[in-house]
Amino acid sequence: MGDTYITGMEAAGGSTCICGQETRDEVKTCKRCLRGQHRSCLLQAFYMPNYECPQCQLEQLEPYQRVLQTLIPASLVQTQGSGVGPRYFTYSQEVHQMVYAKERKRTVQIRSIRLDRSGFEQIWAKACQVIVNGAEIYTASSDLGAQHSRAMLVLSDLQPDSSVSVQVLRQRLDDSYAFAVFLVATLSPAEALAALVQENRVMTIEQGREFVQAVGVSTDLDSLNTRLSLRCPLTQTLPRLPARGTECKHVKCFDLEAFVVLQESTRTNRWRCPVCGLAVLRPVLDKYYAAIVHKAKSSQRLRRVEFLSDGDYHLLGDSSPLPPVSKRHRSAYTPPSKRSKATDSNSRYLYGY
Repeated sequence: MGDTYITGMEAAGGSTCICGQETRDEVKTCKRCLRGQHRSCLLQAFYMPNYECPQCQLEQLEPYQRVLQTLIPASLVQTQGSGVGPRYFTYSQEVHQMVYAKERKRTVQIRSIRLDRSGFEQIWAKACQVIVNGAEIYTASSDLGAQHSRAMLVLSDLQPDSSVSVQVLRQRLDDSYAFAVFLVATLSPAEALAALVQENRVMTIEQGREFVQAVGVSTDLDSLNTRLSLRCPLTQTLPRLPARGTECKHVKCFDLEAFVVLQESTRTNRWRCPVCGLAVLRPVLDKYYAAIVHKAKSSQRLRRVEFLSDGDYHLLGDSSPLPPVSKRHRSAYTPPSKRSKATDSNSRYLYGY
């Protein structure tokens, strides 16, 4: 039986904001699912460009884990003493069987995000409690390390065909947070890579030229403001699947395959662009950059590119020796001769051959 996908809109039964209330406050609509959220609930996030609602952000926090079902839709983390009760979901026999099937890696997971800043990031409030069925399972305090506060919580030992209550409370009022509960499936690196490629976020050759023109003088260009190395910053080789994040403002790309594989062994600052450090949970494949790389592969020495004001380019030779590749990056990267058929299929999707 295949996996069934239930969106946040369906799970929420058509409700609007994460607060669960209908008010006359100004509402902002998510560009992805069209859910409306109150300005008073989103705080500074209300004014962010390319806004996506908390439900969509929570669903996409971890590319290695595909959301199969929303058990509790995105909800506002309440302050202690607010009088707002817990949220509930039914832990059905079907979900129980999926979780405990050995051949299928399924878990019930609680995720949390901070709403008043841009970017996708799993994080708990600095002073919060997570209470499940009346028992506290997690307490966060300001002295905990960043890695601890960014952990997603997995619910275990739940009784099938039972109602499960979940309550997330915070003490401080300076930030705004949302949480949700999902049934998720853990993907292999190859599956995660294929899923990202199949999302069809591709910049055409013409769009790539326009992007180069729009970027202009960028932080990834050298002192001439027109040249950069084509080599992936992770592998120091030409990228097979050149990509960057949707929010990245630089021309330089990294190899998407190497980037995805590296995340499996990374514990902190995961899914961060190796060029600018912004979150890359939804990478964009650049066909213009791929065409430049394909042309450079015909020579053993042309590994730099000079961009012109109209978006065109000239290939150049390396001007300096390359830094050594660390063991971490070297072990995470698979040479072309050892790539799987799935990887070849992904590159055909970008290059067209």
